[in-house]
Amino acid sequence: MPRYWLDQVLPRSRALSAVASDSYRSILGNPWQFLSLATAYQLGLRGPALTVQTSCSTSLVAVHLACQSLRLGECDFALAGGVSLFASGPSGYLYEEGGIASPDGHCRPFDAKGQGTVPSSGVGAVVLKRLEHALRDGDPIHAVIRGSAINNDGSDKVGFTAPSVEGQRDVIRQAHAAAGVDPRHVTFVEAHGTATPLGDPLEVQALRLAFGDRGDSAPSCVLGSLKSNVGHLDSAAGVAGLIKATLALKHRFLPGTVHFEQAYPELGLERGPFVVSREGRPWTPPAGLPRLAGVSAFGIGGTNAHVVLEEAPPAPAFSEAREEATVLVVSARSADALTTASQRLADHLEQHPPPSLADCAYTLQEGRAAFEHRRAVVCQDSADATVKLRLLVPPRRMAPRAPEVVFLFPGTGTQEVGMGAAWYRRAPVYREALDQCLARFGQDLERELRGALFAEPAERALAEDALRAPSLGMAAIFSTEYALSRLLNSWGIRPSALMGHSLGEYAAACLSGVLSLEEAVALVALRGRLCDALPPSGMLAVPLSEDVLVQELDVGLSLAAVNGPGQCVVSGTLDALDAFAARLHAQGVRSKRLPRSIGFHSAVVEPAMKPLTALAATLAPRAPVIPIVSNVTGTWLGADDARDPAYWARHLRQTVQFSTGLELLLEDRERIFVEVGPGRTLSTLTLLHPQVGQEQQVLATLGVPQGRQNPPETDEQALLGAVGQLWTAGVPVDWSATRDKAPRRRVPLPTYPFEHQRYSLEAQAPRVPLEPVTERRDLRSEEVGALVEDLWKELLGVETLTPDSHFFELGGTSLLVVQLNRELKSRLSVRLSLHAVLEHPTLGAFVRAVQEALERTGRPLRKPATLRMQLQDGRPDQAPLFLVQPIGGTVYTYLPLTRQLGPSRPVHAFRASGLEPGEVLYRDVPSMARRFVDELLEFRPHGPYWLGGHSSGGVIAYEMGAVLLERGHDVAGVIQIDTVTVADSRRLGIKSVGDVLQLIDAFRRISPRAAEGLRAAMETDSRLRDVVLATNEALAAYLPGPHPVPLVYLRGRERDTVLDVHAEEWWRALTTGCFQFHEVPGNHFSVMEVPFVTEVARIIENCLTTAKGVRCDDLNPG
Repeated sequence: MPRYWLDQVLPRSRALSAVASDSYRSILGNPWQFLSLATAYQLGLRGPALTVQTSCSTSLVAVHLACQSLRLGECDFALAGGVSLFASGPSGYLYEEGGIASPDGHCRPFDAKGQGTVPSSGVGAVVLKRLEHALRDGDPIHAVIRGSAINNDGSDKVGFTAPSVEGQRDVIRQAHAAAGVDPRHVTFVEAHGTATPLGDPLEVQALRLAFGDRGDSAPSCVLGSLKSNVGHLDSAAGVAGLIKATLALKHRFLPGTVHFEQAYPELGLERGPFVVSREGRPWTPPAGLPRLAGVSAFGIGGTNAHVVLEEAPPAPAFSEAREEATVLVVSARSADALTTASQRLADHLEQHPPPSLADCAYTLQEGRAAFEHRRAVVCQDSADATVKLRLLVPPRRMAPRAPEVVFLFPGTGTQEVGMGAAWYRRAPVYREALDQCLARFGQDLERELRGALFAEPAERALAEDALRAPSLGMAAIFSTEYALSRLLNSWGIRPSALMGHSLGEYAAACLSGVLSLEEAVALVALRGRLCDALPPSGMLAVPLSEDVLVQELDVGLSLAAVNGPGQCVVSGTLDALDAFAARLHAQGVRSKRLPRSIGFHSAVVEPAMKPLTALAATLAPRAPVIPIVSNVTGTWLGADDARDPAYWARHLRQTVQFSTGLELLLEDRERIFVEVGPGRTLSTLTLLHPQVGQEQQVLATLGVPQGRQNPPETDEQALLGAVGQLWTAGVPVDWSATRDKAPRRRVPLPTYPFEHQRYSLEAQAPRVPLEPVTERRDLRSEEVGALVEDLWKELLGVETLTPDSHFFELGGTSLLVVQLNRELKSRLSVRLSLHAVLEHPTLGAFVRAVQEALERTGRPLRKPATLRMQLQDGRPDQAPLFLVQPIGGTVYTYLPLTRQLGPSRPVHAFRASGLEPGEVLYRDVPSMARRFVDELLEFRPHGPYWLGGHSSGGVIAYEMGAVLLERGHDVAGVIQIDTVTVADSRRLGIKSVGDVLQLIDAFRRISPRAAEGLRAAMETDSRLRDVVLATNEALAAYLPGPHPVPLVYLRGRERDTVLDVHAEEWWRALTTGCFQFHEVPGNHFSVMEVPFVTEVARIIENCLTTAKGVRCDDLNPG
């Protein structure tokens, strides 16, 4: 019985509001029948979600049904349990003689003084999984359910509420049969045990009949009942008993029954085989047999359940190699909770050092949700972890969207003997990639490189001399950078941009697809051999600006690199460098010779240019798939330069424009820079750049040896530390790949440190809704701000806000927008545009919008200037995406997609005309398309154009593409996201509001949130209702013609019975342009929601970045 809802929530709901949606939310959020459905929704569980009600046996019946679903493959794991919740505050009961309640508040199962049970509140749940899967995944297994059964007494008993010996006997026998166990081997039974004079004797009689004659009266099976400890938990009683029996098996201990002194004579315990004990004792099973337990729960009304448990199998013994450095990740919803979680984890590791820290890392990485406040520590063992977790470091809060990652590849002079050796031993991906490089370099250079790279300590000096040769040094650096980048890729870390420094651009070109590995190795090997033959030369670091330095250069010297505003490198012959350095010193400028270098990017290397160009002319380079910043130009490497055989010769000779390239990359301040290769050269240059802020993250991936840093940093610590920092910033990491599929176990660790807040409704005077303010112009601005802030807090469920608080980043949805506008209209008599929150998403901006609307009260509203809504600014060098409103007329559905596309992608969306006063309500698709195209061309006169739309928005986008083509514009592509067919619209025959609401209800099963949002908007906004009807009318009347519109169709994998199962084939047959098809996870609505929209965004981003448009030569023709 939902007493809390009946006693506390429902009266307040009636007093607070007569609005239908408020009452509807109250009904959805409280009664018991929605419990499992709400849980599945909040946790994202997609298997069967059943709310069972069989009174006292409810939760054990739920366990039985969950086991069936697992056996049938309906789910991979299951949550099963029950809850019994009485109204908060002091409560009790009136004792009634002959009833089931105890007269003194104590429950005494099986005891001669037992006179009834005690009602109590509680909740319990267990996680169930198929045994083979739990063993495979390294889950901690507490017990195994061997079998279970449920039945009902029927009418074979004295009354509806009375127990039945036959019903209980039969269900226990059925459970034994399902488990395949001999009842004689069951040595503990957690009984229903309500301590009633009728119930307990009947239960023992049923057990004796089910267990059969054991041949003697010796006690061999212990009886117990948790109700002696906690009372009767009603719907949660069964699972509570299951948990007790599970813990008894886990600890191999038979718990005693409190309050027990002397058994009911009617139990007949002297006849065996059962015994009740007040004291607990160790659990010793019969020789050679596992510990087995039974658990019973019998419900009023006759539904009985019994479960047979067996002790868990021994955990598999994993062979433990040496303890390797690993990453412990911790996250929380607030900074304070993160600190608490870190301290609790440190305390746990100190008090209970685990056999393997890798198991702790596995548990944290795979068994914990990742929240926005994050921390990652790299540690070698438990003691190291304890110290680092207790360090009070500022926690990092991840950005609302994952930041872009830039790989920086260092150049010559950074090589070290032994670099990457730890990853060569530890990571097969790294080892395989490095071996590929070394094998190819061995052929091209006719020299063995592995011995020099991974020399033994006694051979280190000789190896260092060998790596000073340009050919071997370049080969070692390139190979290490290539292997590191492949390792990072395999861990799910993929860059959005690349930049190398001199030699490093070859690794960038290889990673981006400009050069194959064979082509890159061939060029680097030739470059190295040519440089081996050059005369002695060198490079000089000079702390002067480019403008000043160029004026000072002597003959025979060149400006080799501009690394920053005051960081340049000069290159040339040794004599010229010495003379120049002396002249600079006389002027008070201290320069520095770079070790292990030759005169790159100067006249010294000009003899190598022609052979390098000749080799490049035999290759087949391609346009970059991942954007690269060119050293030659300081801007993005274009397809023409990438394919030009002379490019690599110019690259060798001309100045390295690193500073200019860095400025280009720093235009997006959220980017994270990762130096992929040896040393810290590029990390240092980046951090020294004046455009780099204090929050800029620049990460290195290889360690610093002893003597250069104290304490030294190993390669493992450096790379794992970088990966941990990327994760804390919100970059997705595939932690399973970092373990390289090594088997691991989940281990018990501290759970989430909830910051408890009380939300219970207490006895107090009901809130009364604010009456509409009559004198709007007398409201002070601070009063308006306070009222709007209170509304945001109430709707978003937050306690504190700042002017920069973002409505959608705090969980705002289109449904909450509707409620917000409704409340503003009620309290302030002000009407805002449906897209006002989209245009003013922060609290401060929205308050100003409300104040401006109040000032306009009594005057005509300003007609909106445009139907185009700018969802994201993006970067001007990126192709914009223009989306079209779906059936609801608004464009809120595109916000999750916009976030997933990343901050650099400009995104715009066209809302429907007619949502605001004075706007034209279009009733045909061509008119809609022409209006949107007019606004598109006014904003962006020249193409190519990428258009798109979800559902009916894809129909209008197709017509827009046709209009643009007719007007002579370039359409790169139209992206249709689960777009309906015109045949669908005609078949549905939407002609009235009732028809629309009926369609919404049909979709409620597959997407309750989207359906609820559209229904609420339809109920509260008459203009939106008109737009929905007009759009449906327009779709049904639309007669699309065949046009050469290039289409990319994304179809949700989960199909429904309302729309065409293969709508893509309808569009494929219609267009005369090229056609590309992708199947994406999710249904018609969920494809636009996290997590499924992530794949949609990936495909769209790939379309927009890897091609100028949908082309027939690499796509399926329509």
